[in-house]
Amino acid sequence: MNAGVRDEAVGRIVDHEGIGHDECARLVGELVTVEQLRAVVAEYNWDCGYEVPAAVVAHPACDRGLALLLFWEFDDGHVFVDGTSEGRSGVDDPMGRRYARTLVDGLREGRFPSGSTVYDTGCFGEHLHPAGSGKARLRELRTRRKLTEFPEAFLRPELG
Repeated sequence: MNAGVRDEAVGRIVDHEGIGHDECARLVGELVTVEQLRAVVAEYNWDCGYEVPAAVVAHPACDRGLALLLFWEFDDGHVFVDGTSEGRSGVDDPMGRRYARTLVDGLREGRFPSGSTVYDTGCFGEHLHPAGSGKARLRELRTRRKLTEFPEAFLRPELG
């Protein structure tokens, strides 16, 4: 498959002209690379439902960096970590619950492999800065605070 076909496949999913959400989710399953999945996520309109995001996190090419990106930055996936979801987006949508469950359980249980997607959670990684520097101390404090709210699996950065 050449790059033009891949771009066309991603465009067909995010534009979803003339095709339903279930068909878009099926098309996600035909994508090959995490780069394609990232392109879908970057352009996806979250008002269109959870079928496509659920297919992305269930895709074998979805790596830990992409999962962290989805967890922390898209649609507040992180609010589902404690198992309570009352009043939160997606709770009334079975596909929204499936998406959140796959994402949260996958991160918690280490199901997403390390890959090419880099995502810095801002926690841990004190070694990235000179010892004792403000940035190193900030990361350490942020990590300590966040560990009271989230398991370590959600906080470890994926730095490639």
